Amino acid sequence: MTRGVERLAGLTPPSVREGCRHVYYVWAMRYHEEELGLKRSTYCKALAAEGFPVFEGYVRPLYLLPAFQKKVAIGNKGFPFHLAPQRDYPKGLCPVCERMHEREFIGFEPCAYDLDEKLQDLLVQAVRKVHSSLAELRTLERQEGEGSKS
Repeated sequence: MTRGVERLAGLTPPSVREGCRHVYYVWAMRYHEEELGLKRSTYCKALAAEGFPVFEGYVRPLYLLPAFQKKVAIGNKGFPFHLAPQRDYPKGLCPVCERMHEREFIGFEPCAYDLDEKLQDLLVQAVRKVHSSLAELRTLERQEGEGSKS
């Protein structure tokens, strides 16, 4: 699949170093919203409409989970956070992680499918079709945005 989408502008599919293999529990692609001029959510909705089962983001950055924000994990005395009470976990602590989760990460779980060559070709075709429709998707996104302002 990577070879089928690697030259598409605004997308960075996974790469594997020479001499290595990848098991692809998750096939992760980086989406460059600024380059494509389209929100990741719109792009992913279009992929899903073409039958490509994608998801946006991955695991929310752990330090943003309630256990870290409330500083209570075990019991009612704040363990283990009471050991370093001065430590905070604010939004922005890991900006690259947050940006990937919120705007750039597009994932697909190949392990959930019998991913033969034919299915891989169909998934690549879906990405290429959506990619060739960027202008129409931008127009649709703009119209939806204007409709929500009314």
